[in-house]
Amino acid sequence: MNAIQFMKDHGVDKARGVVEGAPDKTATHYVFRKIPSYYSVEFQSWYHDGEWWDSDCHTEQDLTDSYGSDFVLSLSDLKRLVESVDIISKFDSVQEAKDAISNAPEGATDYRKLSCTIRYIKQSERFFEYWDGSIWCRPTVPFTDETHILRFTELSKLKQAIADYEAIHYE
Repeated sequence: MNAIQFMKDHGVDKARGVVEGAPDKTATHYVFRKIPSYYSVEFQSWYHDGEWWDSDCHTEQDLTDSYGSDFVLSLSDLKRLVESVDIISKFDSVQEAKDAISNAPEGATDYRKLSCTIRYIKQSERFFEYWDGSIWCRPTVPFTDETHILRFTELSKLKQAIADYEAIHYE
């Protein structure tokens, strides 16, 4: 099943539960026909009763052939969609996220909304440069974890998050 369709049908909470319920990072797929199970295509195994067992399914196509395309879900796709929803939820709206993209100056790589001001940031060598809306500035105080950040994301991830969010909610 397409991860987008799964989220439309079952919601973000179920999707988050599937992602967080994976037994370990080797799990590559979730199959939810009859008895829901996790599969590892890489290790050719499936997870049941707290243990990994050998599987006859060695590829995603094998899983699809065995269980049907409507019941096989890529965990990496689902994880990306859950992360995208989380990124968008940090904004007041999808439009605010879109505005962050459209207002970003050339060369910006990150979006950070500080407690007072929206700033776009690019990292160069040993310091961050901040876009204050008109010029790039070198800060007199280094950017640290103690700086009050309301929202942060890489612009490339933000673009993907907007596309994912719209696919889930508007298609």
